[in-house]
Amino acid sequence: MNTKDLLRFGIVLFGAVLIVICYMIFGDTLPTDVKVLDIIVTCLIYSQAAYFIIFPLVNLQDPAKKDVGTLGLRLYVLQLIAIAAIAVMLSGRLFDMTFKYQLIAHLIILFFFLIGAYSIVVTGSKVEEVYAQEKEKSNAKMQLRYAAEEAYSVISTITGAEPQVVEQMKSISENVRYMLPPDNDHKKAVYLQLTYRIEDIRVMAREYSRHKESIAQTIEQIKVLYDRYQRMR
Repeated sequence: MNTKDLLRFGIVLFGAVLIVICYMIFGDTLPTDVKVLDIIVTCLIYSQAAYFIIFPLVNLQDPAKKDVGTLGLRLYVLQLIAIAAIAVMLSGRLFDMTFKYQLIAHLIILFFFLIGAYSIVVTGSKVEEVYAQEKEKSNAKMQLRYAAEEAYSVISTITGAEPQVVEQMKSISENVRYMLPPDNDHKKAVYLQLTYRIEDIRVMAREYSRHKESIAQTIEQIKVLYDRYQRMR
């Protein structure tokens, strides 16, 4: 634990001690059980509020930035629970509510708080899932574009390469640049086949004279896969 963390912990602890002292000084008319309950509830609300104020709201080390996706929900849950808990404590003073009624009311609020916390966790998981999917799509697109550009670059520098083959690879390189990443398993399978075929050309092009016919056949396969992918829904 570094100095910054120790300082944060000290600030939060000092604030909790102040809350207890204030209840001890100004809450002398409260029954002991009610006072203890109010101290616990107040400290819990304070700890959640202090988390937002003192600690960073967003983890910059998290590439998915799930804290950003759940920030609004976390603030909403905190505000709602804090208002409800304060309302119960005030009602206890104004209407002389007994300890058991206040305890039940706070337990109900705790129940809704746990539901809110669960919703926050689920939302954060969904944000991470969407990020992972988008990252996978981006990587697949970059891999395909890189393979096509490399294949065209290699073939275009070969002296004995037919102009038709060079033109076809140029067309393929330009076409895949504007292809949308796959959004389902069927399109993903075709997308991967397309990537593999283009990578095959890149490898075979290093010995062009030996693999001339195979390259021509693979180019035709790429055209078929490309047309098939474009027609898929």
